[in-house]
Amino acid sequence: MKKTKLIILLILFTANTYAQNKSTIAVVEYTTKLKLGLPAENTSRLFFNNNQSCFIEGKFNIKKKQEQENIQDKQSKHDTIKYYVDLTKKQLFKEELVDNELYLIKEILPKIEWNLSFKEKDSILGFLCNKAKGNFRGRTYTAWYAPDIPVHFGPWKLQGLPGLILKVSDDLEQVEFSAISLEYKKEDEYSNALELPSNYFKTIGLEEYVSLIDKSEEEELKKIMASMPRDSKARNIKMNKDRTSKIEMKYEWEQD
Repeated sequence: MKKTKLIILLILFTANTYAQNKSTIAVVEYTTKLKLGLPAENTSRLFFNNNQSCFIEGKFNIKKKQEQENIQDKQSKHDTIKYYVDLTKKQLFKEELVDNELYLIKEILPKIEWNLSFKEKDSILGFLCNKAKGNFRGRTYTAWYAPDIPVHFGPWKLQGLPGLILKVSDDLEQVEFSAISLEYKKEDEYSNALELPSNYFKTIGLEEYVSLIDKSEEEELKKIMASMPRDSKARNIKMNKDRTSKIEMKYEWEQD
C-alpha cells in the first residue's frame, strides 16, 4: 500500500499538471563510500523537481579516528560542496570554498554515454531498477536506475538515465553512491534548495577551477615541506599530478 501510494505521487509529480503546481520537491539520501586514499563515508542529499536538482555533499568521516577528529575540527558550515543541475539550460554548477573564497564553477552538463541493459534487475527502496554502464572522466560506472521515477538525475555529477539513479559504483571499487531513503516534501520547506547562491566570490569554468585546485595543493605541499627539518628527505617530494586518487581522473581537454 505504501509503495502504491508513492508511485501515485510519482505519477502526479511528472504529470503535465505539475508545470502549473510546483508545490512538491523530492529528497533522496545517499550514502557515499570513497576509497581514494583513506576510506571515507558520508551521507548526502539530492533535491530535485522536473528540471533542476541540487546534490549537497555531506561531511566525510575518515575511517581512522584521529584523522576523523582532525578533519571535522577544520570543517565549517561553509565547507559544504553543492552541485546544481539545470536540464533546461544544460548546465552544471559546483559551489565550493577554495582558499577561503566561495567559488561557483560552471560547466556544460556532461553527456554520459550510457549502455542500457534490460536483462539484469535489482530492487532498491522497493523500486525495480534497470542496469546501465557508462564512462565518465576516467572511470567506468555501473548504475541502477528506477524507470518508475522518470527523471534524469542522480548523485554527484552522474545523470542522464531514463530514471532516477538509486545506486552507482565504479569498476575500480573506489566510488559508490547508494540511496537509503526517498521522500517528498512541500517546496516551501526547502524553498532555496534549488537556487544558485548569490554570495560567491567568482564564477569560473571547469578548466580554470582544476588549475586553481592544482595550484592550491602545490602551495600547501610547499608549506608542509618548508616546515620540515632541512635534512629531511621529504623536503624533496615533488607534486604528484596523477589523478588516480581523485574521483575525476581525466578531463575532456586531457584526452589523447
